[in-house]
Amino acid sequence: MDENKEKLAGTSPDAEDIKDEMEELAKVFKEELDKAKKEAEKETSGLENLEIDGYNPQTVSRGKRNTISEDELCEYCGEKRRGTDKDPDGPYCSECEAMLEKYPYDYRGVIGVIVASCIAIASIFLFAINVPLFATMKQGDKAVADGHLYTAINKYNSAVEYADNINSQNRCYNLHKKMAIVCFDMVNMNSALAEISDNIPDSVLNLLTFKDLNVILDASERMQATAMIAQQYIATYKDVTEETYDKIIADLDALSGKTIYIKDNEYHDETEKNFTPDGTETKVIADEGWLCMYKYAAAQQMNKDPEIIAGYLEDVANSSEYMKTLVASLLATTYAGLLEDYDSAEELAEFVKEKNADSPEYHMIMSVIYRHRDKDYAKANQICDEGLKMLAGLPNGESYVMQYGYMLQIQQTLSYIMQDEYDKAYETITTAYDNLSMTGGLSIQVRDLYALLALKTGDKKTFEALELEIDSYGDESIAFTSDVTDYQAGKLTLKEIAESGRYDLI
Repeated sequence: MDENKEKLAGTSPDAEDIKDEMEELAKVFKEELDKAKKEAEKETSGLENLEIDGYNPQTVSRGKRNTISEDELCEYCGEKRRGTDKDPDGPYCSECEAMLEKYPYDYRGVIGVIVASCIAIASIFLFAINVPLFATMKQGDKAVADGHLYTAINKYNSAVEYADNINSQNRCYNLHKKMAIVCFDMVNMNSALAEISDNIPDSVLNLLTFKDLNVILDASERMQATAMIAQQYIATYKDVTEETYDKIIADLDALSGKTIYIKDNEYHDETEKNFTPDGTETKVIADEGWLCMYKYAAAQQMNKDPEIIAGYLEDVANSSEYMKTLVASLLATTYAGLLEDYDSAEELAEFVKEKNADSPEYHMIMSVIYRHRDKDYAKANQICDEGLKMLAGLPNGESYVMQYGYMLQIQQTLSYIMQDEYDKAYETITTAYDNLSMTGGLSIQVRDLYALLALKTGDKKTFEALELEIDSYGDESIAFTSDVTDYQAGKLTLKEIAESGRYDLI
């Protein structure tokens, strides 16, 4: 107990030793501190006028930096105190004010404006390049939506030209897809297939967004296979006669619903005894509409009753939308010219107009109706004039007049004949003949009307030239029809020929 008391009182030998040791340490520490202060004062002498980037000793007191409030900072650099000798209350420090007097614009803003301007100019340049392409394509899309297919295909062709001018490597697959679909809707299968085969590779066709083109490819393959098989059967008969007609119809009926095998570019139907499929063939079902087209052709060649002819055409139209579009005008003129079923003809006229408002088929059908039903030849000619003006007003209109104007010019020719205006009739049919000769679409009916009116108007030179042309081919299948020979023999008049309906079926 006593020992503890001594320690607490600080009088123990141990406490004395600790006290002496602590005093010695304090003495040494003080000596070292004084020495450090003297050395520091020597090293910092003369720093009053020294400036270091971001630090000014004049603004710093001994051991402590003066605090600058945010309101006192330079508005430009945000680091130094605002105010100069000339303007103590100014918003800038002296360094920034000197720089701004020399360069009055914010260089950071200038650079930003330059960059933004470059981007804008580049954007405008690219926009200017691509606007014609996309704008023209959109015009084509709108034309399709409005049912103006000739206009649409013209716009799409223009868009392709723009694309080629921008970049020949830019294939614009979607644009060619649109063109293929429009060609298909115009029942121009060859052009639709060309668009696909020439411009859209198989790798793209396999994409989901291009699968709808398979409808075109499948339809084409089915129709071609059916045509090849049908022709193989028909080829066994030298000609369509009263004796062969029923056999031909029976052979075509037998193909209905049958499978056709395609292998190595050869076509075999399932009834063929000498062919055994091995599973490597492509299989399609015979196209019913195409079979009926061959039946119609046989019935037409044999001058069968109009009801039979119309019946086969109705079967064609009922087989698919594509085939209905293909034969609509033919069926309509059959209704009007041979069956006097004008209501059905008008329904089909509206159908073809809805499918393609640019097509002259609507005007042609209505002209036939006005001529047969109403005996209004002036009105029949008037609607043909409207159709021709419509064609001429389309983009690339002159070409459309040459390609399709003939069907209206034929109707005008027939109406002029019924009005005894033979010179106008001859002039009109001459235009149709010349245009079709240039486009490669000349038909025997147009040629015969041309020959009949050459005879009627006394143009023997033209008629003899046609005779020589026929003789040069040496092919009886393209000889003048009985209409020409009967007219020459006085068995038929031109009006009887015009009213026969045979020249409406074009």
